[in-house]
Amino acid sequence: MCLQGTKTAGTPRSWPDLDHKRLKQLQLFNKTLDRIKDIMIAEGRKEMSENEKALLRSFRQPDFPFSLMFEVYLEQRGL
Repeated sequence: MCLQGTKTAGTPRSWPDLDHKRLKQLQLFNKTLDRIKDIMIAEGRKEMSENEKALLRSFRQPDFPFSLMFEVYLEQRGL
């Protein structure tokens, strides 16, 4: 099977589905992060609360989709 000429050339057909799922999880994470930032600005805070940090950390729980990706991202940012 050859998929030349498509953006997924040489990859299994299921990869576009995984890319879409990963995109949706990243959008959810960014939306959550934006809401936290908006709350921090409205309250005049520079630091996240422990509850806000815990909410972001929930993305790296083993039962959460793409948890390893979020674990690496959060570790790099000290969360």
